[in-house]
Amino acid sequence: MEKGKLIYDRVYKSLLLLIVFISIFNRPLSHLMGINLSYLDEVLLLFSVGLFSLYILLARKVKMVYLLVVLFFFYSICISVLFGLNQNLIDIIFQTLVTLKFSIITLAFFLLFKNDQLLVRRFYWTLLGILLLGVLLNIVFATDFNHFIGLKVSSRPFTKIIRYGGWINPNQLAYFMVLSIGLVLNRAYMAQRMLNKRDWTILIGLMFIILLTDSRSAFLGVFLFFLFFYKNLVLRKAKILLTVLSLSFVCIGIIVIYTDFLDTMIRNLNDSFSLESFYIRGIIINMAIQISYGYFPIGTGAATFGSVFSKGSQVYEDFGVADRYFFTEMAGIYDSSLASVLGEYGILGLLLFGLIFYYFKRFLHDNNKTNKPVMTSAFLVVFLFFSFTNPTFTNNIYIFLSLPFIMGYKFIFKEDKSLQFHKKD
Repeated sequence: MEKGKLIYDRVYKSLLLLIVFISIFNRPLSHLMGINLSYLDEVLLLFSVGLFSLYILLARKVKMVYLLVVLFFFYSICISVLFGLNQNLIDIIFQTLVTLKFSIITLAFFLLFKNDQLLVRRFYWTLLGILLLGVLLNIVFATDFNHFIGLKVSSRPFTKIIRYGGWINPNQLAYFMVLSIGLVLNRAYMAQRMLNKRDWTILIGLMFIILLTDSRSAFLGVFLFFLFFYKNLVLRKAKILLTVLSLSFVCIGIIVIYTDFLDTMIRNLNDSFSLESFYIRGIIINMAIQISYGYFPIGTGAATFGSVFSKGSQVYEDFGVADRYFFTEMAGIYDSSLASVLGEYGILGLLLFGLIFYYFKRFLHDNNKTNKPVMTSAFLVVFLFFSFTNPTFTNNIYIFLSLPFIMGYKFIFKEDKSLQFHKKD
């Protein structure tokens, strides 16, 4: 009986992860198979809502992070109905679920997979293998590969350089590679050793892939991971500090001289001050800041700004941008998760969101059962950093790419219990 239950459990979870894989690669699969698979995103969200609700109702002791997610859900509905600019209750409820999608899905899946070491490891390594195969095919066949799988060719404005993403968007691929770099750094950190040749070979390979994606956020994400794991070592030893600073200046010099990184950053920063520019992320961040001031402290309410259900919003009319292409076609307006939250929920909502992530970090710390798990803090900071310019809170691919690092933290980053930990973080 017990064996049969274990087999059923393994088959059930494997099928669930298969659906997650299909959801991650739904765009190329939908194109190649001639059917629309995007509905699986909603299926997985509804499944997660159900599992999340069962835990809240049946658990003897509910973790604080789960209660805060529920609190935010009802808070969003209440302030949106009472003070929001969109009075459509259905839009408000569904947009609130979308806003909380990262928290709901990751916490629900954690309940299922927190003790399943084998499946989580297989999930990570299979996902990594498929992504690497996609990059290789993209390099070999270039734009023909994009056309074959039905993905648009990505490139920077004012350049003809192709950004390689394989089966998914280049920024999404870069995000997963950054988290994988964190995995390598964590393994060396927990063993209290410096990076060896094998580690550096893997790191160089992962950073080469990030270079092919041309994701500026990703390189800054890599820097954040190194900062978390080695800040104390660097600060304690003057020679290492001098070496790191020298290498940093050399790298910055190479980037400035041989890429358009600096020019692009300056151009984007200048464009962010004008609502007439063509830098949509800058426009959205600009509007979010103005909204948080004008509608202090609660914002304009759910489904009104920078979100999936905000099409035709009064907010866009008020700012005089409703007729612009980005807002009529909903193109790129929810590329900044933090800007969306700031605009719709104001400073108060942003603080509540911060509280959710604080307890989410504590939740992962407690379940990891290790002393000072630096990887947890580093992962969440990198995730939040990406949310400035990417829809990490609401985009299924970003969420599902994060799953193996959350569901199986203590399995993928398994530490040797006999090791002594660093005295300082």
